[in-house]
Parts: sequence; C-alpha cells; structure tokens
Amino acid sequence: MYNFKDKIEDYTEREFIELLGEFTNPTG
Repeated sequence: MYNFKDKIEDYTEREFIELLGEFTNPTG
C-alpha cells in the first residue's frame, strides 16, 4: 500500500475527482 495522501498531492483537483469516481463507480 502506497502513501495515498502523498499521491493525492500529485493530482489536480479534476484528476482527484475523477479518481474518486473510479472508486465509487468501479463498473462505470
């Protein structure tokens, strides 16, 4: 398991929102 908090800092706000979308919608 990588350091998720540090990884988030590498994302832009839009990329982070899209990433959350993948977690909440794995089949979408």
